[in-house]
Amino acid sequence: MDFAPSPRAAEYTEKMWEFMREHVLPAEPVWAAYLREHGEHAYPR
Repeated sequence: MDFAPSPRAAEYTEKMWEFMREHVLPAEPVWAAYLREHGEHAYPR
């Protein structure tokens, strides 16, 4: 059986990881600092 993703799926996977690297992962330290300051159940405005 071939379990390799299709070219379209591979493209979407790369786009998702690009988004994660550019937006989500750099924001994690900011989010952690916010939670330390405001409590673990706080949400930003």
